[in-house]
Amino acid sequence: MTRSLCSLVVPFVMFLSPAIGQAVLDNEAVVKMVKAGIAESLVIGMIQSQPGKYSLGADELIRLEELGISEKILVAMAARGSSSPSADARGSVKLGLKTPVKLVVDETVSSKTAKPGDTFKLAVAEAVLVDNRIVIARGAPATGRITALKKKSFATHNGSLEVSVDSVRTVDGRTVAVDGRVSIGGEGASFGHLGKEAEIQKGYVINAVVAAETQVAI
Repeated sequence: MTRSLCSLVVPFVMFLSPAIGQAVLDNEAVVKMVKAGIAESLVIGMIQSQPGKYSLGADELIRLEELGISEKILVAMAARGSSSPSADARGSVKLGLKTPVKLVVDETVSSKTAKPGDTFKLAVAEAVLVDNRIVIARGAPATGRITALKKKSFATHNGSLEVSVDSVRTVDGRTVAVDGRVSIGGEGASFGHLGKEAEIQKGYVINAVVAAETQVAI
């Protein structure tokens, strides 16, 4: 940080202190700081050092993202959220069986080039929260696997693909088993037309669920 920038930021933060003081920060206080142009690192620092109580339900999370609140700031807010009955003394929460996880395919998969058993990459489309705490961040990596395929027949059948989602990564770095399956193609080719290979395009959405109850450290 340059000296001139410091001379602007430090007085501004000092100006904020009397107003915020040690009062409990909330969602709107964070929005005000971000809208005022305070650097992300400074906002996170205040969230981590000041008492805070934040609401991060699904609708509120969408609203905050639309207002420009970054993923890093949301994670910091979630980490400082009030404790809940499912959180233990070490600051972990239980990721329950069948918790929905929305994923997007991160690379195109085709019956022309793939083989059964091949893996492919996905990413989490929406953050997964438990008791207002982010346990699986948006953009977290996930892994899928091709379970079966058939290549196109010259003039009788289109190609087919069956894929499953195997795992996703939580905020504490562990790999959690998930279950999600997709099957496409395999129908007969139109009369007079060559068969087509089956493809799952990059950006395709797969809805999965957590396949094993897991305790996630926050």
